[in-house]
Amino acid sequence: MKKYLAILGIILFLTGCATKNVHPISKTYKIKHICIQDNPKVIVGGFIDTIITLFENHGISSEIYTGKLPENCEYRLRYTALKTWDIDVYMHHAELHLYKKDKKIGSGIYHLTGGGGLDLSKFESIEKKMAPIVDELLNDQ
Repeated sequence: MKKYLAILGIILFLTGCATKNVHPISKTYKIKHICIQDNPKVIVGGFIDTIITLFENHGISSEIYTGKLPENCEYRLRYTALKTWDIDVYMHHAELHLYKKDKKIGSGIYHLTGGGGLDLSKFESIEKKMAPIVDELLNDQ
């Protein structure tokens, strides 16, 4: 039995898999604009531009802010994204947290288990990885 569990563990490590954990916003929210809190620690190239585009695809405009939340911002987005290296650099983890003022109303997490192992989909674009997260988060906004 232990032999089979060890083989299963090796197979899972080599294949890796992407997981997502999304808590969609309620359909009662009618978001037209969000303010995105700049996160200078994120060094995943193109991440924020991709997120802006994905929100625009849902008819939601955005602006980036640093410091205090602008007064005209009813909704705000906080994010983080991490990258790692295996032959090339790729994003292996990202989080989006959507708030109405200070109340969290939704979140979405993308994570590559085991860094993706030998699964070449780990090198897919940020858009391919994050579009399903944003779509589910916004709950057909």
